[in-house]
Amino acid sequence: MTRNTERRIEVACPVLDREVKWQINHAMDAILLDNVKARIMKSDGMYIPHQNNRVPLDSQLYFMQKYSHVAFQASPPPQKIRFMMKNWLNKVLLRAHSR
Repeated sequence: MTRNTERRIEVACPVLDREVKWQINHAMDAILLDNVKARIMKSDGMYIPHQNNRVPLDSQLYFMQKYSHVAFQASPPPQKIRFMMKNWLNKVLLRAHSR
């Protein structure tokens, strides 16, 4: 099974905003410190639970709790989002054509 590795496009870009950098680093720290669902692959391909003496941290649960309030904040209705996206796309296309 190849999953999506044969037709995938990946894009990298510099992150210049300090707040965004902090958010990315914070997310990576939490994921790397996850010791609840973490597994280690042995040389025979079998996975075993990662065990350590740290306080248990489930990064998925952490992020669901941390950001659950964000999902329920008032968001624009779908038609307003479509209008905003259409305006944004028009600006991008105009900028691309003017070059």
